[in-house]
Amino acid sequence: MSRKFLLVGNSHLACVKVAMDIEPGLLGGRTIDYVAFNQIDAADFDVVEGIIKPPTNTSAIPADARLGEARATDYSGFVIVGMGLSINLLASIYLSHRLLAHHRPGLHLLSRAAFDSAVAESIQKLGVNSIIAKLRAATNVPVLLVPEPLMNAEIAKDERGADVWTGEHAPFLVERYISSLHQVFDPVVDLLEQPPETIDGVFTRAEYAYGGLRSLTKRDKRGNPWRYKEDHRDYRHMNEQYGAIICRRIENWLTSRGL
Repeated sequence: MSRKFLLVGNSHLACVKVAMDIEPGLLGGRTIDYVAFNQIDAADFDVVEGIIKPPTNTSAIPADARLGEARATDYSGFVIVGMGLSINLLASIYLSHRLLAHHRPGLHLLSRAAFDSAVAESIQKLGVNSIIAKLRAATNVPVLLVPEPLMNAEIAKDERGADVWTGEHAPFLVERYISSLHQVFDPVVDLLEQPPETIDGVFTRAEYAYGGLRSLTKRDKRGNPWRYKEDHRDYRHMNEQYGAIICRRIENWLTSRGL
């Protein structure tokens, strides 16, 4: 009997699921269940008397990503994808505040201690922490966290925040993002860093950003997964090629965990 695993995520689960729909063997034939919901509803995720209760206040869950009465102990491991774990958490601070080394007129000065504290607090406030805590209270099987990818480089052309992504501080933000994730989550779960082959400087490589997927439900007129084209302003979601790479990294993790 094959072991069963649950993938929990928001819209960033779409590229992973579409990749697996195209190539079902990506996770080595393991049995995979999915559940998807908006990250703003993550705090409503619950495990009641061992039964997993996903949020119901969302229209983002398709029929094939709903759970019946599933017990947490039915699963040999969990993978949590996206759920607001994004470098945007740091970029939002840098839109109005900067460290002295990165300061320019019109922005507020921020000490390194205050910056690090603000970053940690923004991560700790995310609903994904509640999901982890509730799973951990019900079972002690391995949990892998897959943060959102770095931005599509097209964001540097967007006047709304280009300065955040094009300055010499950008590599610093990426480094602090990754190290902050480890500081918060290493004691609790495993963390999958973005595969280096998908990164170009401080961005996700263009070939993975084109045709990004963000919906597990929406389809085009031909019945194919709905995707963004070259004129989109969504800089966060990637395509099924990126999803396939993530699937292979998840499989590596499962194998390393003996699962």
